[in-house]
Amino acid sequence: MIKMWRMVSLNSKLGLLILAFFCVPFLVLGVVWNNYSIDTIEKNAIESNEKLIDQVSGRFDGYFADLLRTTSPLITHPLVTAFLNEVPIDRYAEFQLAERIQAELFPSITFNRPEIYRFSLLSAEGKSISTIGGINVQETFDSILLQMAEEEQTKVLGVTTQDVMPLLGFARKIYDPSSKSLQGVLYIQLNLRVVLASIETFRLGSNGFLWIVNNQGYIVSHPSRDTIGQPMPILLRAKLDNSQQGHFTQATDGQDKLIIFKPSSVTGWTLLAEVPQHELTDRLGKLRIITVAVVILLVGTAMLMLGSFTYSLTKSMVQLQRQMKRAEMGDLTVVSAVNSQHHEIASLNLSFNKMVHELKRLVEVQYQSELREKDYQIRKRDSMVKVLQSQINPHFLYNTLEVINAHAVIAGAKPITRMTHALARMFRYNANHAKSVVTLYEEVENVKTYFLIYTERSTDFRWELLCEEEDLLNVQAVPIMVQPLVENAIKHGYMEHKLKPTYMAIAGTAEPDFYRLRIIDQGRGMPSHVMDKYNTAFAGDAEEAVIEPDAIGLWNVHQRLVYTFGKPYGLYIVESGELGTVVEIRLPYRNNSDKGETSHV
Repeated sequence: MIKMWRMVSLNSKLGLLILAFFCVPFLVLGVVWNNYSIDTIEKNAIESNEKLIDQVSGRFDGYFADLLRTTSPLITHPLVTAFLNEVPIDRYAEFQLAERIQAELFPSITFNRPEIYRFSLLSAEGKSISTIGGINVQETFDSILLQMAEEEQTKVLGVTTQDVMPLLGFARKIYDPSSKSLQGVLYIQLNLRVVLASIETFRLGSNGFLWIVNNQGYIVSHPSRDTIGQPMPILLRAKLDNSQQGHFTQATDGQDKLIIFKPSSVTGWTLLAEVPQHELTDRLGKLRIITVAVVILLVGTAMLMLGSFTYSLTKSMVQLQRQMKRAEMGDLTVVSAVNSQHHEIASLNLSFNKMVHELKRLVEVQYQSELREKDYQIRKRDSMVKVLQSQINPHFLYNTLEVINAHAVIAGAKPITRMTHALARMFRYNANHAKSVVTLYEEVENVKTYFLIYTERSTDFRWELLCEEEDLLNVQAVPIMVQPLVENAIKHGYMEHKLKPTYMAIAGTAEPDFYRLRIIDQGRGMPSHVMDKYNTAFAGDAEEAVIEPDAIGLWNVHQRLVYTFGKPYGLYIVESGELGTVVEIRLPYRNNSDKGETSHV
């Protein structure tokens, strides 16, 4: 697959890349965006219509709450209490009481309320007062009680018809304050058309509307007057019965409509908002068509321009490729023509010409360099001969020390014998450290020789070696590493403070990642700020640190360790005070490939 892709032309690759990374993602993104937009619009429409339903429901609730508030003083008025009282009164007194109630109380309720068709006060004893006559008191009273549950105090009743006028009934029970028994009912008949006039003005889009169904399933309000009083469709009734409120989509009159429904908490009626779904998505569909057309136009234009551009680009690159093949075959006189049409290609041709010129120059330089290298090798062999000749002098010194040692043995001077033999070993080790890396075992053996000589000089001097020999063989070191630290401790820890060297210890500890070697003395240490200065230098850049002349020995050892093994290997002053100084060396372990190169001196 990769091989086939490499064989495709640059022009085709660019076209496929545009198709894969622009056209296809745009198509997928467009589908996702369209679905998301439709869902968002439908969700917003549902939320908006639910708020509208809540607003209408709030108007109903507010209207009936106001009706309750307005009629509350009436049911507790003394005249109403006297009228509903069970004590028998004569007919004339009853007529006068009814006249007073109609004249004094009813106008306060019916004033400025054109929707009130009839206002009636019905007693449990069959007496009634009504703004409009012609009411069957006992039948109406019993019908109201049948429609109301025992615990209900008020209720919006069903719709009746009076001379083709739909009337909405509203009843409120009246109780005796002392006995809590039912005395009567306040019965109000409302002109439904007047009550619902404000609702019918609501429009949802161009063809959407609100309509109302009562709790018996009959249409109370609808833009189509013919449907008022008719039962709602069976399928719609089934969906409303399955849930208290919500929304769904249903095909009505040959088109899909979004229906949102919610019941009123006061009347128990269900308010429905019906919106044709195409009204929600028509504008989105037009925008989608325009967007697709614009994108197709842009992509076509881009492909045409890109094809023209890539053709001119690839033509220049093919010409450059031919010149590069000639240069690859060894023709360094080739020159590529500079194409001024594309700045980048022109720069590439110029760079190619410079590269060929530079290659030609480097070939000549390489030839001269090879001549100089041959001359260097000849002189190097000469210098090696001189070095071999210079090694005669150390052998002369070794032989001289051996003669002195022989005379000391003959004379029985054992101290001279020991010191001469030890001095010869030290001199041989120091003069023969051509290797950059030795084992720690070799270093420790050299320091033991140094301690042997120093003990001959100072009989009170005591030293200890606290290391495992097996560990020493597996640890790497640099030559002449420990001896300078020991001499530094004797000089600065003891002699500078007019103290006689009495003790020195070399202790080793094997850690998981490195070997810890410590040089311990019991002399007098340095101030803490001086110790911190040295440790800062050891922890910093070995090339930039500045060390005082007295610490050149320490710094030389640290530099050689860092240059040879890298960080974190090197020196660190653990402590330094009145009780002595502890200098720590961190060393690496040997690799398996290095273990066959051990050479003890």
